[in-house]
Amino acid sequence: MSTRSFIGQKNFNIQTGLVDAFNRQLAYSDPHLKHNEGFIALRAKRRPVMLVRPPDAELLKVGKTSGGLKLVRRLCVVAPLFSIVDDIGDAKVPAEFRDRVRQLEYPQFVLFPNGGPIQRDSILRLDELQSVAINNLEHT
Repeated sequence: MSTRSFIGQKNFNIQTGLVDAFNRQLAYSDPHLKHNEGFIALRAKRRPVMLVRPPDAELLKVGKTSGGLKLVRRLCVVAPLFSIVDDIGDAKVPAEFRDRVRQLEYPQFVLFPNGGPIQRDSILRLDELQSVAINNLEHT
C-alpha cells in the first residue's frame, strides 16, 4: 500500500497489530460515537415469509443503464410472518384482536394457523413488504 494514493488525507497512518475492536467491556453507546464513526450491527432471525413477487426476468432485456443504476438485482418481494404465540403456547396478542384478524377485519393482516411449515399461529403482515435476494430464500 502506498501513501501516494492517500494524498490529501492528513490523518493517514499505517498501524500493525491492532486489537480486536469488537472485544469491548463497555457498551457501544458509552462513550457516544462521533458523527463520523459507526459500528457494525448485524441481527438476523430466520423468519417465514410469503413470496409476493419473484424477480422480474423481463429486466434482463433492458440491459445496462447509464448513470450506474443497477436494474437486474435478482430481488423478490416478500411479506413476513410473525408468530402470535410464544414458545410455550401463550398468546402474544389479545384473543379479540386474533379473532378480528381471522374475520379479515384488518386488510393488512392475514391469519395463518399452525400447520405445515408454520409451526405456530402467525400473522402475515402485508404492511411490511420487504425486498430479499432470491438466493436467501429457502423454499418450504
